Amino acid sequence: MSRAEQVQTLREIFERAKLAPRDKEGCFEDLHLRGEVFHALICAGRDQLTELRDYVYEYITDPYEDFRSEAVESLGWDTGFNDKEFQKNEAYQIWLNDPSEDVRRVALVAWARYHAFSKNPMVIKYLYNIFRSDKYSFDIRSCALSNFIHVADAQTYPREIMDILELGEIEDKKTFLASMDWGKINRIMDQYVPNWRK
Repeated sequence: MSRAEQVQTLREIFERAKLAPRDKEGCFEDLHLRGEVFHALICAGRDQLTELRDYVYEYITDPYEDFRSEAVESLGWDTGFNDKEFQKNEAYQIWLNDPSEDVRRVALVAWARYHAFSKNPMVIKYLYNIFRSDKYSFDIRSCALSNFIHVADAQTYPREIMDILELGEIEDKKTFLASMDWGKINRIMDQYVPNWRK
């Protein structure tokens, strides 16, 4: 299938979805259509079909949280459109305000990707505060930790960085917290965020 044919096929799915009835959770009553929309959101981002950006963008405020999550990922992740304006502005607002933790987590990744390798001390400290805080879930904290590394690009301690990044693969909260080496993390903070201890 050519790019033009793929764009047209996915556009037709998005257009049909605009008129489709929804259930009380905000999802399409037609389960086949739900699958088609998921597929369309994924493909649009994965294949960087920028012609469909406006369709994908409409889903960041969709009543169905799984559609919102997929739209944010398609727009803001490196594997999608990698839309810098979206990452910088809307993704951060979604992180702050979306009622779904999963959507907020995906938005946090998108926002952090805008700052990847920037060594921006404000962003590094912000992410540090998230993964250090007990008020966030394990998934959010793990996500913030991984993105802390991406923003810092802390190559001064390559072996230590790999140890920290491996924590992102741990799926058990107790193990994650017990494995955290705050000494290593604090040295990264000392390098990139002067006077942060104050």
